[in-house]
Amino acid sequence: MATKLTSGHDKKTGTAGVDNFDGSGGNDTITGLAGNDTLIGGTGNDSLDGGTDNDNLRGDAGKDKLVGGSGNDVLDGGADDDVLDGGNGIDKLNGGAGADDMKGGEGNDTYTVDNIGDKVTEVIAGTRGGVDLVNSSINYILGANIENLTLTGLKGLTGTGNNEKNVINGNAGDNVLKGLKRNDTINGNNGDDTIDGGSGVDSLVGGDGSDVYVVSNDEDIIVETAVNGDDDEVQSSALQYELNDNVERLTLLDGAENGIGNELDNTLDGNALDNELSGGAGNDTINGNEGNDTLNGAEGDDEINGGAGDDVVIYQGSIEDYKITNDDGDWVVTDTTGVDGDDTVDEGIDTITGVEQLRFTDGVYPEPEPVPENLTVQIEPLLEGNEGDAIRLMVTLSAPSDEEVMVTYTTQDLTANVDVDYWVGTGDSFWYDDAGNEWIEETITFAAGETEQFILVDLYLDEEFEDYEEFSVTLTDAVNATLSENNVATVGIMDDTYYY
Repeated sequence: MATKLTSGHDKKTGTAGVDNFDGSGGNDTITGLAGNDTLIGGTGNDSLDGGTDNDNLRGDAGKDKLVGGSGNDVLDGGADDDVLDGGNGIDKLNGGAGADDMKGGEGNDTYTVDNIGDKVTEVIAGTRGGVDLVNSSINYILGANIENLTLTGLKGLTGTGNNEKNVINGNAGDNVLKGLKRNDTINGNNGDDTIDGGSGVDSLVGGDGSDVYVVSNDEDIIVETAVNGDDDEVQSSALQYELNDNVERLTLLDGAENGIGNELDNTLDGNALDNELSGGAGNDTINGNEGNDTLNGAEGDDEINGGAGDDVVIYQGSIEDYKITNDDGDWVVTDTTGVDGDDTVDEGIDTITGVEQLRFTDGVYPEPEPVPENLTVQIEPLLEGNEGDAIRLMVTLSAPSDEEVMVTYTTQDLTANVDVDYWVGTGDSFWYDDAGNEWIEETITFAAGETEQFILVDLYLDEEFEDYEEFSVTLTDAVNATLSENNVATVGIMDDTYYY
């Protein structure tokens, strides 16, 4: 039975034994000393000090200051803005209503937070400070030296850890839980939760509901049981990630390259990089999105969309083991052998969109278009020129073609002048560009199998001495071939003599 004090401003000091005081009204100062004391402030702005041993302090109404002292104390601020100091020991601090300031000291302390203005301080780091817990019914970010966070109530909340090794527990709502640094353990419990372990090797448990896991380390552990969740997703920025059991979806974030499914019907989504995605067992949906992706549905009837880029789908059998049909631009690929002989996987019937190539153990489909051969032009050596001599420019095809190859060449006056210093080909026409320079345009034809043709440049001889002059020959507009980087030759003439 508590001893009731007056309604005035009382000062009371207990004994070394067990004391029970109720301050009633007024601004009271009550000290318990030793013993397991119960101190109640009542109304007014009270100061309660439990002293040593395990004390129970309750501020009630008013702006109270509660000091637990040494021992395992329970501090309840009650209404208004209170200051709570647990001291040493394993303390429980609940500021109650109002914006409260709570400090635990040494030992494993537990704080209750219910107001955005509540402040929790743990100044002692390491083992002396203990392993501390905040129970919060509001969005909360753990302060320094506090290890654990549990969200309470039914409302979906956001709970964020710190640089410690955190244990974070959600409530029954749809929570957003973030671990930040070190190796964290995060439990979503009920609800559709988003769980982000941050850096470190984290253990993430979604519980009931459709949960989203954000991972940055391929060693992160995700726990989903078969009876929990409906459609769970991993969003991974790890270089490579393989889905854990009972998780259906995998989305690659920036920095991730490769993703592997599991035995469920997975949905795998790539990013803008060149991804490698493998569905594993189940009827999977694989989306390469941007990048040049390598995709593998593996077992089951899969839907594969390469997206942008040059994408390829991998099959483990030879091309004769599959039936390939074109369905209005999409491919349907049927494994006709199933599990047979050396083929231990039934790759089912796949529908493929936005993919450039199917790759089998013995070839690809469709067969690649032949690469056109390159065309180059170069000058044949000529030591000395007389009138009527010709400079020969050799145009070369890098390999024989099965088709006729045509290429246009154009001369461009630089300092030499066509029909004054030189003439090209057999035509009688020449043209002028906007600068007044004369130029000639002709066409060379390679018959199938030919690899060399020549452009003949005639030099005109006169008695007037002329300095070094130049003109150029450029290959353009190739048909059934491509132009190499060596598609321009510059010809030099010195006094009507070929120079180089």
